[in-house]
Amino acid sequence: MVTPFSTAGLHSLAITALITAAEEHGFNTEGDVVEWLTSGSEKSYIKPLRTHVFHRLGIEWGSILGKITLALPSIIKINKMRKAKLAVLLVKNNYMYPLKEGTVDKFIMTKMYQSEIVLESLKIGFSGLDSIHIPKMYECPHPDFPQERELPPEIVALAATMAYAMLQHLLYDGAGNATDFSTPTLQSIYQGHMVKLLEWKRHFPRQAHRFLHEQYKTIIGVGGGVVGDQTTEDIIGEVDWDNMIELEDEAVDMALAAAA
Repeated sequence: MVTPFSTAGLHSLAITALITAAEEHGFNTEGDVVEWLTSGSEKSYIKPLRTHVFHRLGIEWGSILGKITLALPSIIKINKMRKAKLAVLLVKNNYMYPLKEGTVDKFIMTKMYQSEIVLESLKIGFSGLDSIHIPKMYECPHPDFPQERELPPEIVALAATMAYAMLQHLLYDGAGNATDFSTPTLQSIYQGHMVKLLEWKRHFPRQAHRFLHEQYKTIIGVGGGVVGDQTTEDIIGEVDWDNMIELEDEAVDMALAAAA
């Protein structure tokens, strides 16, 4: 599984993003951009483009991690948590589950990714991303909800992994063992979250969709989350023009009456 937590993974994601973007914009005919990206000169064409996107991904990754690490502790009030409690959150990824009411170490294991830590990590790290302009990224594969968008599982897994890194950072007072923050460790955490999310979608597709759809609306910031371009008629039809005119006429009449 390709992950964003290694140099090789980011390079792979960079070239995949370039090819996908070229295909979506129609640059996939013979001799066009897609062909150059797959079989062109590595030195003079592919590498410069891939390296540019690689660095952009790295900057975005660092920005997201930085925002979560700086803002999350104060928001969910874990700066002063005892280290024993932080350790409990990290055992078996307990931090991804909400606490049972009135307890400090009992978790509701049926509510994956619904802990305050994960939900706030999603909002802090991913609200306002440029990728909101790529509708295809949020298309829902569930046949019962073809018009609803949902957050990709990869974003949830990324937020959960970064929350893990932040908890480790706090547990070790910012000076943890290198092993705890190594690429293999973070890759393993990310892969574990992806396995859970994909199994959730497979076994409980409607439940998983509702969660991902709600997170899409919360993070991307839209109410309906309906896929598809609107026609001019659709856009105009959303407005109650008749009542607006009536209200305007009524306001004019009231103004005239008041003047009289």
